[in-house]
Amino acid sequence: MFETTFFSILILVAFAIPGFIGRKIGKVRDVGSLVFLLSYVAQPFLVISSIQSVSLSAENTSMLGVSALIALVAHAVIIGICLLVFAKDKHPGAKAYALAGSFGNYGFMGIPLMQNLISAGLLAQNALICTTAIIVVFNLLTWTIGSFVLTGEKRYISVKNCLLNPPTLIALFVALPLYFLNVVLPPWAMKGVDLLGNLSAPVSLFILGVRLADMTPKSLLTDVRTYISSALKLIIAPLATFLVMLPFRAMIGETVFKVMYISMAMPSASMILMLSELFNVEGAPAPASRVQCVSTLLSVVTVPVMMMLI
Repeated sequence: MFETTFFSILILVAFAIPGFIGRKIGKVRDVGSLVFLLSYVAQPFLVISSIQSVSLSAENTSMLGVSALIALVAHAVIIGICLLVFAKDKHPGAKAYALAGSFGNYGFMGIPLMQNLISAGLLAQNALICTTAIIVVFNLLTWTIGSFVLTGEKRYISVKNCLLNPPTLIALFVALPLYFLNVVLPPWAMKGVDLLGNLSAPVSLFILGVRLADMTPKSLLTDVRTYISSALKLIIAPLATFLVMLPFRAMIGETVFKVMYISMAMPSASMILMLSELFNVEGAPAPASRVQCVSTLLSVVTVPVMMMLI
């Protein structure tokens, strides 16, 4: 599993190289349209594609519910830990550091990794149902708790904001009804869904490369908070999830246990940067971007190592 995971993560991170080079030679000036494509097209179709990959059954439905519950509990624990770590930090981007350490890249990196592990026979074929559950929970929490933490405005903690953000809207009102009604899209439709969903990883990492090119080596190497936040995301988050699940390992099953643990070991999500820019939070975009870049680069080593525990 170590070798498969290492090369899977390495290949994903390599997608950042074209973005990095393109930015450095002046051929890539703006990624705004790519961010829109990623958030409003690729991610929703990725969720639909993932759910369509499994059939309706009592086992899969149980895995979906259990994974969502574990994702909620695990995120509550790690968000609390991260906020506590940065509670007394007066840096203007302290909240961004805390959130960057709390939420991971479950879709754009998590799903391709799971697919590779499934292909290698290291995970069951229905493992993606667990990843889908954590993505839904992730979107619910980032658009509510994440928005509240960044802005300090309680109005973001609402049912409307929870359900009507685009990725969650697509997942809850398109993908899940198709699953529960046992509706399988025809091959020609699935080809389009898969094609759009598969854009997620390369586009996400291309954008990462562009942002990495805009950073100075000094900003990456000397910011201690970036490494603290990255350690929280890459090491503390999966370990906390491991401990939360450990007493119930036999009950929840090995597939759920492994997928949830691996998912929580993913690097920091780009969503924190996007929310920081969307709400124009002073001092937040740069920290969120640095943690995303550094944690993604470090994940080439940390994810395979963390997986040795299971």
